[in-house]
Amino acid sequence: MTLSNLGRLALAALIGPIKANFNWQITLVAFSVMMGVAWLLLQFVNLKEHSQDVDALERIDAKTLPI
Repeated sequence: MTLSNLGRLALAALIGPIKANFNWQITLVAFSVMMGVAWLLLQFVNLKEHSQDVDALERIDAKTLPI
C-alpha cells in the first residue's frame, strides 16, 4: 500500500515536467515504461522471507522491552 501511494505521488509529480518537454504520446510511453520497471522490481520482492524477518525482529523486541 505504501509503495502504491509513493508511486502515485512520484509519478504525479513527474507529469508536469515530462508534459512540458514532450508530447502526450511520449509522456504515456514514459509512464508505461516506469510502470513496467516497477512491476519488474516487484517480482524480486520475497514477501514470505520479509514476513519471517519482521516476526524475528518482533520476537527480539518482545524479549528486550519491559512490559
